[in-house]
Amino acid sequence: MRVAIVQADPSARANLADVVARRNEVPWTACSEAEANALYVRDLPDLLVLDLGHTTAEGVRLAARLSARLECDILLLSSGGEDPFEAMTAGVLDALRLTASADWEDCLLDRLAKISLILRPKRPSRRSPEPFPLICIGASSGGPEAIARLLRRLPANYSASLVILQHVAPPFVAGLAHYLSANCALPVLLAAAGERPRPGEVLLAGGGGRHLGMGRAGVLSRPKLLGPRPSIDHFMSCVARYWHGKALGVLLTGLGDDGARGMLALHRRGYPTLAQDEASSTVFGMPRSAIELGAADKVLDLDGIAEELLRQEYVAG
Repeated sequence: MRVAIVQADPSARANLADVVARRNEVPWTACSEAEANALYVRDLPDLLVLDLGHTTAEGVRLAARLSARLECDILLLSSGGEDPFEAMTAGVLDALRLTASADWEDCLLDRLAKISLILRPKRPSRRSPEPFPLICIGASSGGPEAIARLLRRLPANYSASLVILQHVAPPFVAGLAHYLSANCALPVLLAAAGERPRPGEVLLAGGGGRHLGMGRAGVLSRPKLLGPRPSIDHFMSCVARYWHGKALGVLLTGLGDDGARGMLALHRRGYPTLAQDEASSTVFGMPRSAIELGAADKVLDLDGIAEELLRQEYVAG
């Protein structure tokens, strides 16, 4: 299980991470709510351990805020002060009061082992897969024209659902949707919280200046998180965790490294991943980062990516 940690004290944070890492992966640790928000956008853990130490009422409120904002479960730790179980009424998965006894480490590891059984995904045979593929396309600088070129190639009977994550300022999201719609035989809609992707539709993230996430059963959400919006890393990580069915990750031209870790999460789940090559990219930052992480199965120009999108499995008969 991938367990992230939030603890303000550096020494206590390092000690807690060492203990948790004995039986789990610790992708990151944070010292504050702001740092946790920033790291969470880039790397979605299975569980967040929030250690309040000698907690206060504000600490419990912090747990409630994180539980409402983040799309992963939270284990709240406390060593005194306010009752940590108050936060469970606000959505925290579990709470554990640690004592100064010598067996606190075993107590924590045992609790994490029990939580891992609850959070472990069901076997595919016990849950029907989604009846259509989901294609996630992330882009930044130079992205609108690259995305339009791909969409122009897709027929009206395209059976997959596409989610576009293009870094764009909130006032220009609607204009981008109009531009892409004019270059596509498929309907282009703004992604909305509470909906699910549908076959033959293109959903554009970023409406209202919010990120796009996905929860259990493939339901879309718009979390209030920090970082470039919409976060490609965050959405692809959510798909890797919650989507049951075929999926494909595509990372196009863009500055920086957003999307590289999300693509890696998809790759680790066995989903195919594509990165745009340097020659056809306006800015080769994001695709390069994914390639260097080993997250890209294929590196292709836009025509090559379009050919992959036109595979028979994505087009209705």
